[in-house]
Amino acid sequence: MHKSLARRSLPVATALLASLAVASPASATLLSGGNSDAYFKATVKGVQTTTWSEDHKPQFKCDSASQGSGKETVKFASTKAVVLRAFRFNKGPVMWLRGKGHADLPTKGYVERNGTRTLAPATPECAVGDGDGTYTPPKSDCGRKPIASMPLRVAYDALNKNRITLSNATIPKAPIFQQCPLGGQGWPGILSSDAKKRTAGEALPLKDLYDKRQGKTIVIGRGAVSSSSNGYASSTKITWTLTLTRLKKK
Repeated sequence: MHKSLARRSLPVATALLASLAVASPASATLLSGGNSDAYFKATVKGVQTTTWSEDHKPQFKCDSASQGSGKETVKFASTKAVVLRAFRFNKGPVMWLRGKGHADLPTKGYVERNGTRTLAPATPECAVGDGDGTYTPPKSDCGRKPIASMPLRVAYDALNKNRITLSNATIPKAPIFQQCPLGGQGWPGILSSDAKKRTAGEALPLKDLYDKRQGKTIVIGRGAVSSSSNGYASSTKITWTLTLTRLKKK
């Protein structure tokens, strides 16, 4: 859902896509004679949750039974508002730019993960190693950990010119969980797909994007995917709010 705050209020939508390439600043310079150009002050905030369960039965010899479950929550928000340019040449795709670079929004937040997984002992003929049969698992590092930096990129879906998206500009290298299991999609990635609409997010029609009467536009993007197979089940959902405040052209 997307709301425009000005003389009128219009319902709209939003979306997210990691695979969409954004045009280079050089392209924008070459296309400076374009017929659609707008500037916005932009901020974003959102939450992603993943829940999973595991009750796996052996499928073949030496396949071990396993059980487990867990949940992960990722929360993020802009560290500051940034100015984005939405540029379009004739009927081509919208190119989102930030200064001379890509339309990346700086965010930070935290990821909280909790989960357990247990494996049944291997049968003697399938056991590997020369130990004495005793094993002490490493200490769990589950819990809440801060996200110092997670840039997110604004773009339109490559196959839907009216559907705006967000995706990881880069995959964060921290924090890392080494002894806390996760089933399904989750950190360090931000969900960019949706089981029903292909990409996570909502629609922001171009007629609203370039409507000068629209002062502030609030776009609420959503996405959800799930899977279930051989005793493994997971569900990941994301919701984010992108706020675009229209500025005068520079």
